[in-house]
Amino acid sequence: IAFLDGDGFPRMAPCWFLWSEEAFHTTSEPDKYHVKCLSANSRGSFCVEVADVTPSSRSNKQVKGIGRFEIVREGITEITSELWTKYLGTTKADGLSDNGRIVLRLRPDSISAHGSEFSLKRE
Repeated sequence: IAFLDGDGFPRMAPCWFLWSEEAFHTTSEPDKYHVKCLSANSRGSFCVEVADVTPSSRSNKQVKGIGRFEIVREGITEITSELWTKYLGTTKADGLSDNGRIVLRLRPDSISAHGSEFSLKRE
């Protein structure tokens, strides 16, 4: 995700993501720097990139969206479980709990995608 710090400079934080219900979701702890910055200024973006590498070439496909992040504190068990299943293969693992966590949700105002053979933009 990308966000603005307190001085207005762009910052980025890598994250696990889930696209669900026309929104980009990730989870974090509420005291993290990016969450504090998004609490003060919700404007941000996401970029998901997939690289296709062969012995003779490399191409990248990207989906990007911009908008305002919402910090969701209640009812996040389903999203956190889906994220853990996507990345870890399980909804339960030692040390994982959604207690005290938040979900960052961005319903993009605009979204674009491009890659080696395609390009689209929705505003």
